[in-house]
Amino acid sequence: MQNLRIALFFLFCTTNIFSQYTDIINSNRPSLSKSPFSVGTDVLQFETGFFYEDKTYTHFSDVSSFGTNLSIRYGKFMEKLEFVADVSYRYDDVKKDVLHIPNNYKSYGISDLTIGAKYLIYRQEYDDKSTEVRSWKRRMAYDWKRLIPSVGVYAGVNTNFVGPDYKDPGITPKVGILLHNELSPRFNVITNIIGDKLTDKTKSNYQYILTVTYVLHQDWSIFAENEGNFNDYSDEFFAGIGLGYLVNQHLQLDISYRNALNVDLKNPTFSAGFSWRLDRHIDSYTDLNTADEETIEIQREPFFKRIFKKRYKKKEF
Repeated sequence: MQNLRIALFFLFCTTNIFSQYTDIINSNRPSLSKSPFSVGTDVLQFETGFFYEDKTYTHFSDVSSFGTNLSIRYGKFMEKLEFVADVSYRYDDVKKDVLHIPNNYKSYGISDLTIGAKYLIYRQEYDDKSTEVRSWKRRMAYDWKRLIPSVGVYAGVNTNFVGPDYKDPGITPKVGILLHNELSPRFNVITNIIGDKLTDKTKSNYQYILTVTYVLHQDWSIFAENEGNFNDYSDEFFAGIGLGYLVNQHLQLDISYRNALNVDLKNPTFSAGFSWRLDRHIDSYTDLNTADEETIEIQREPFFKRIFKKRYKKKEF
């Protein structure tokens, strides 16, 4: 009887109450925005991909680039906290033509290495409409609290551990506000407002990213994104679309395409990658029927034992 009570309690009191951990991987790819939610304590997650872009400014320059991006996410100490390291490696073939004077060169190496952390300040809770049995109107009514976003903050530094072709003088801060609206169980909106390289007057940049995701199927999701960058030299706007496929609960594949919206800028970018996590999270909850509020921990099976299991089990009749 006690085992049954534990199972039912864990079923109804989901991770929404006790943690941000989810049984299925929660990746930021293939979008550029960051969710305010962490991966969960004792979860190490890798999000990586390869890209090719051709950035052309009319009558000025043409830069063909390819490379890889890697984001390492790790949850530790508390469910609301996550540590993040972002690194990029790229190869650029630059062709410039200023006043009909050609200037061609190539550069390659680590172009970006940023280390930071994000913390969830506020998490919006939603009404469980399935428990409303006395009124069909109330059960079907829209939960207007979904318009109020969950809020997180990000703080990090752009290190100078990059290739010689991409070095900046010293390190610079990067900060951001991360918003998440779950407008429906399938439809989500993520908004980021970011200030980058704030102490470098020549390269400081302010950015917004608006990402819309929709779950087509339990394994398939699509996204659309709008990005804007503002600095002393130019204002640039981009749009992108992408597709994600869930291979299993720990592995996701993705592809995406982006381009610039400015008249004098063309920037087609293709990307493909994957997200994978090493899950050592331990679920815990409090048995409300015990007077001393004893915390019971549920030990998950070893990761490599779970990953080779079949995702779906046959129903028993």
